[in-house]
Amino acid sequence: MIRMRYLMFVLVSMILMSGNRLNAQNPANLNLGNDPSKYVGFAQSIYWSALSMEEKQTFIFAYISSAYETRSLANQIFKSSSREKKKFNDKIDWYFRIWGDLLDMKQAGDISIDEFIGWIDLFYSIDFNQDKLFSEALAYAYRKVKGEDKALLELFLGRSLESRAKLSVNEVLQQQTIKKQVAKSAARDVIME
Repeated sequence: MIRMRYLMFVLVSMILMSGNRLNAQNPANLNLGNDPSKYVGFAQSIYWSALSMEEKQTFIFAYISSAYETRSLANQIFKSSSREKKKFNDKIDWYFRIWGDLLDMKQAGDISIDEFIGWIDLFYSIDFNQDKLFSEALAYAYRKVKGEDKALLELFLGRSLESRAKLSVNEVLQQQTIKKQVAKSAARDVIME
């Protein structure tokens, strides 16, 4: 009886292995082209969507803190080229700036890390962004949290915010309040989904 089960298992395994390979995620069907960064970005978006909220917090912390180790290694490699070294260090410093600003905003009570994660979730929920690198998702979420991406607010208010110096203090405060409410509700909607 055991031999029969074993023989059946081996036979079924061989049939499955000799058949056509599974095309669950055939790269030809993804339309990613020949750009290797698109494959990395697609893998990052799949990984991100599989994480729980706590795991996403850990992933963000690990992603940003690993930049320090990468920076140390890169500084050893780029010893001869100060221009390349500065360019790379500026990019890494940007990650630390994001982290510092997030901590400052959290302490001030402006945002929570859940809202930031909600913006990243929203970024990857858009089909066009599914092959984008995680650094682009971080930049998107950071712009949304900081309120630097004002297109929605400008549409909501019906006027451009470029002439901010001409606005009264009350109008500036009103715009900031509306901007925060719009951002929080959009991020909350993504978190609730």
